[in-house]
Amino acid sequence: MLKPFHKLLIVLLLGTSSTVINADLNKISANFYTQLYAKTCVANAADLSVLKEQLKQGDVPELSASKALFFLQNKPGTVWVIPNVIGDFLVSVDEQEHCSVYTRHVNINMIEQAFMQYIESMTSSFSVEKEQDETLQTDFGPMHFISYTLTNKGNNSKQKFKLMTSTADRAEIQAKATVEALIR
Repeated sequence: MLKPFHKLLIVLLLGTSSTVINADLNKISANFYTQLYAKTCVANAADLSVLKEQLKQGDVPELSASKALFFLQNKPGTVWVIPNVIGDFLVSVDEQEHCSVYTRHVNINMIEQAFMQYIESMTSSFSVEKEQDETLQTDFGPMHFISYTLTNKGNNSKQKFKLMTSTADRAEIQAKATVEALIR
């Protein structure tokens, strides 16, 4: 029979390992999200038809048109489901050729940190200008909006990188990162 101290020690150890596992999953999730954004939306921003074809050729499942409308804000487009052991992630391309990556049930602070580190890592090829960094109240609760305009030093083309995050329990989307070409 375990003594009360041993029971307390076991509970503390289990709680600690659970915290470590959650911290690791949060970090893995944030890194996967950022890499998915980089390898889908950012890598194909100049020609999103390439991304659409890759997803089609890879037999990546699409959301039904009725479910996709929510993510596309009632605009035409396609939303693909990227399944992962840590949860489903979504990638969309709308009619205006904006590409977005969505997720929920993530650590928002880690997502924001990974996003900003990714943007900062691009400064050798681009000049970076922060456009927005503010929290606004929405119907679902507070949302944090971060956006940067990146100008290619080689050809002066511009792209806007945006991240919206929410900690609201009712939010269907906790993180949405978008890239859009401003001037080609």
